[in-house]
Amino acid sequence: MARLPAGRWSKWVVVVVWVVVFGVAGPLAGKLNSAQQNDSSAWLPHNAESTQVVELAKRFAPADIFPALVVYERPDGPVTPADQAKAAADARRFAGVKDVTGKVIGPVPATDGRALQVVVPIRVAEEGNGWEELTPRVEELRSIARADTGGLGV
Repeated sequence: MARLPAGRWSKWVVVVVWVVVFGVAGPLAGKLNSAQQNDSSAWLPHNAESTQVVELAKRFAPADIFPALVVYERPDGPVTPADQAKAAADARRFAGVKDVTGKVIGPVPATDGRALQVVVPIRVAEEGNGWEELTPRVEELRSIARADTGGLGV
């Protein structure tokens, strides 16, 4: 009886069983993102103030809008009027990117005058893999912002 768990073939059977288990369960792990609910209202009591604030906030900020931030900086001094014109032109171009919805806000200057910020609202699909579809939109925003910077950091 002691030979069965420590035998030459039984070790390989255990390895094969684990490989089959991982092979069957692996693809199912990717579906967990759509099944989980991570917002605080899911695990807090319904009458908690935090839950009520989350519900009120949904009126002002839709759950399917992701605010992408584009920051322009001039590390060696204050931003110039040309920098502001470039950021404003980019903000107009951002509005034409696929899935950009609502008003593009900015450029908003920093209090120290060394940076500008543009807020770009991007619609993210609530169902499926919407977050994976966000990457190409962000890359397009980056390519627009990094074109012809003239020493302006993005």
